Amino acid sequence: MQIYFIRHGQSCNNRLWTENGSERGRSEDPLLTDLGMKQAQKVAAFLAGEHPEAPIYLPRDMQNARGFGITHIYSSLMWRALTTASYSAERLDLPIFGLEGIHEGGGIYLENEQTGELAGQPGKTPQELLADFPRLQFTAEVNSAGWWSRPFEPAENRIPRARGVIEWLIEHHNGSDARIAIFSHGAFFNYFFNALIGLTHRPPFWMEMNNCGMTRFDINPDGTANLIYHNRVDYLPSDWIS
Repeated sequence: MQIYFIRHGQSCNNRLWTENGSERGRSEDPLLTDLGMKQAQKVAAFLAGEHPEAPIYLPRDMQNARGFGITHIYSSLMWRALTTASYSAERLDLPIFGLEGIHEGGGIYLENEQTGELAGQPGKTPQELLADFPRLQFTAEVNSAGWWSRPFEPAENRIPRARGVIEWLIEHHNGSDARIAIFSHGAFFNYFFNALIGLTHRPPFWMEMNNCGMTRFDINPDGTANLIYHNRVDYLPSDWIS
């Protein structure tokens, strides 16, 4: 199977950090900016492109010169990821499978600006999510009071969570020709990558991803993986890269 890990388009929190260098005033579950929506539309068009006549110079069409052939779309249940995924789901006429485990580190939370405490928030209810994302299908039962509805996620839980996601994907898809688009988050990409290479603790480095950056992994039948490319944004106009 092939996994295309795609970070969401620019969110209002991303813009806040870019403009102020601070998270003060952040939303627990931000919307996309106008730029973020343009990025999401562009990635949808890129994923939908097919070029069967394109020459392939390396095995497995390692730059997707002939297109992607996406068969499954998974998204975190955070609004910015679902909104980004929805453009591709419409363009490819596919459902969005909501996979709770690919949420951003920490979950849905707000910081108390006086005490610094990070307090978990409920998140959207299943009804709210389905009302705005009719292609969404849940892969597991969702809390009716809000899909998060728990405390802030501690850092030590994040790589094990990512390992669980990888095991779930292997169980459901490995050995198949599935080509999976995962719409998720920049920090979670690091936990996912660390889990994929067998780490149990975060190492002292960080892999950056642009908004709507795309990374491709090929997962072999024996569970080993190949990193084909990372943080691909060549399909975006240069002034849309954030």
